Amino acid sequence: DCVKHREFCAEVSRSSLVLLKNNGILPLNPAKAGTIALIGPNCDDVEVLLGNYNGTPSCPVTPLSAFRNSGVKTAYSRGCGITGDSRAGFKAAIETAEGSDVIVFCGGLSPKIEGEECDTGGYERADLGLPGMQEELIRELKKSGKPLILVLISGSALSIDPGICDAIVQAWYPGQSGGEAIADLVFGKFCPSGRLPVTVYKSVKDLPDFREYSMANRTYRYFKGEPLYPFGYGLSYTTFRYSSITASKAAVEPGCPVTVSAEVKNTGKMAGHEVVQLYIRDVEASCAVPQKSLAGFKRVFLEPGEKKKVKFEIQPSQLALVNEKGERIIEKGEFEAAIGGIQPGFECETTNCVKTVFYVL
Repeated sequence: DCVKHREFCAEVSRSSLVLLKNNGILPLNPAKAGTIALIGPNCDDVEVLLGNYNGTPSCPVTPLSAFRNSGVKTAYSRGCGITGDSRAGFKAAIETAEGSDVIVFCGGLSPKIEGEECDTGGYERADLGLPGMQEELIRELKKSGKPLILVLISGSALSIDPGICDAIVQAWYPGQSGGEAIADLVFGKFCPSGRLPVTVYKSVKDLPDFREYSMANRTYRYFKGEPLYPFGYGLSYTTFRYSSITASKAAVEPGCPVTVSAEVKNTGKMAGHEVVQLYIRDVEASCAVPQKSLAGFKRVFLEPGEKKKVKFEIQPSQLALVNEKGERIIEKGEFEAAIGGIQPGFECETTNCVKTVFYVL
C-alpha cells in the first residue's frame, strides 16, 4: 500500500477503461462543463471497484468522490438499485438531471450478483442486459435533453442500446483508483486506450445453448453474427492510421517463423497509447479452423504526428491446426496477417487495420 503501488494501480485503472461510444461529447472541458449530475447505483459503492478475490485498499476512490474532488460542481442521486423493480428514486434522479448540464450514469453489475463469491453462492446471468430498473431510468433521464454519459461498471459484458446515451465507458471493476480514472477519462486528462477482451453480443439469443460445449458461434474466433461491439474494439480521443504492412518472406518453409510489420501513425491532435493487434487466418485449411486468431499485441505511445514501425514474429506453432485425426500439423497454403487497432472485418472511427498474405511451402 505504498505510494509507488498506488500510482501503479491508478495507471492500470486508466489503461483498462474502454471507450465504446462517443458522439463528440467527450472529453468534457472542466471549465465549461457546468454542473454534472452523477446518477446510478454504482456511483459510490467501493465494492464494485474491487470485484472479488481482492485485497482491502486503505484509500479507495469511488466515481462520486472523484467527481466531487475534481473541482466541477457535482450533484448526486442514486436513482435506483442494481436489481429490483422500485422506482422510488426516479423522481429525485430526474430532478437532479434537470438541474444539471451533463448526466453521468454509473450503473452495471456488482460482485453481489455475478461471480463465484456471491452471497447467493454463485450467480449465472439469464440475459445480457442491465438488470433491475437501470435501463428504464436511463431512458427517463435521456428525456431531459441533457448529454448523457453511461459508465458501465461490471465484470462481464453488457448488451445495451447505444441510442440511449451519448457516450459509453466500459469500466469493468476498475480497482481502488477506479473512480479517479473514470473522472480523468471524462475530463480528458488522458487518452483512452483500452480494448475489449471479450465480444459484446447484441442478445443472449445470438449464442448457442449453454449446455452445448461446441465452440461453434462462440467468441470472435467462431461467431458468425454481428456483435454489438467486437473483441479488440475501443475508441480513442485521437486517431491512428496503419500503412505499409509487409511480411519478411512471401513464402516460408514449415517450422520457420515469419516477421510481419506495419507502420502506425498518430494522425490526431492528442498524444496517446495505441494497442496494436496482430490477427492471422488460415485461408486454405483442409478442416474447420477459426475465422481469425489474435496472434500478438503491443502497446505503443505516440505523440501527435509521430509514426512507428511495429513488428511481430509469428511462430510456426501459431500456424498449426488440429486435423480430423487429432493431429497438430502445419499445412501448406495461404495465410493472411492483419495488423491494426481493431480486428479485420470491422470499422472504427479512430483506428484501422491493414492486411498482407504469405505462404507456407
